[in-house]
Amino acid sequence: MSTDMLFIVGVGRSGTKLLREILNRNPRVRIPRHETDVYPALLLFFDNNYSSGDDWFQKLWGKVSGTKFFLRQEDDGKAIDPDEWRRRIASPSAPAAMRALIETAVAPERRAYILGDKSSLHLQCIGELLRDFPGGKVIHIVRDGREVSLSAMHAWGKHPLRAIHKWTRSTLIAHAAGAADPDRYLEIHYEDLVGEPQVVIGKVCDFLEIDFVPMMLDVPSNVENLGRAAGVSGITVPKSSRTAEASADLVRRMEEIFLPAAQTFGYAPQTGAVVHRPLGRVERSCLAFQDFWSLLWIHCKEMGFIRGLRYVVSRRRLLGGWVKRA
Repeated sequence: MSTDMLFIVGVGRSGTKLLREILNRNPRVRIPRHETDVYPALLLFFDNNYSSGDDWFQKLWGKVSGTKFFLRQEDDGKAIDPDEWRRRIASPSAPAAMRALIETAVAPERRAYILGDKSSLHLQCIGELLRDFPGGKVIHIVRDGREVSLSAMHAWGKHPLRAIHKWTRSTLIAHAAGAADPDRYLEIHYEDLVGEPQVVIGKVCDFLEIDFVPMMLDVPSNVENLGRAAGVSGITVPKSSRTAEASADLVRRMEEIFLPAAQTFGYAPQTGAVVHRPLGRVERSCLAFQDFWSLLWIHCKEMGFIRGLRYVVSRRRLLGGWVKRA
């Protein structure tokens, strides 16, 4: 089955940017530089009948135009033109609006590209993506939750225990959703991608029914701007493990949290943890409050207070009631 839409998903710090850059170096693929994270918001918008009336697009624009994808496009001098986006929407529906948004961002000439999106938030709605895009496919890149969580701590100030709790929940939900449609869902491991890139990329190309081209292996140095991969060119194995550098007590507590997903994805505990002990609700709430202020400080420092605040709250706006509904 040929592919017309591609969705790259994965918890942040899992190598999704690397995979996007690799695929964008294939002449058949077009994926925006910035993640939209918008599909849960589109689903909620159209499911709640906000699309009734002649002014439905103005309502939609008001809900999403202040979120991070639109802000980042504007920062790059490639702001989304609302008139162009509206013109490309074939019908007032979530999949039509999503496809038109990607077309507006990367493929104005409407060639026979595989259009794509790389968004971590879309881990929440893999089932809906596969349902709504009959010619679409999903690639889920999974990386060791311990490394992801510690990397998120260093990059964004996130607490590693809350990060690995979210990693465990989201990767298991995504795995189950993808397993329901294995012909259109591919799971790859970051460790395999950097260890045997040509093998894994070849598998990805077969999945997408496109030819492998050697330039896909020539990744430039500007793919990642945070963490140890910042400024690194090519596809390389990390020189060191963050898990090995963390305290034994922290690693053990992390492993107690992510034990079910570790067993599913083949990540062996390093501390002998054998009992699953998830975070309690109160602890999660306290850590979520701490994470919010850490992210706010980082983005306000980068972009100024008003713009930084808009950037941080945009993710909550995009999700809306989606998590509670799921």
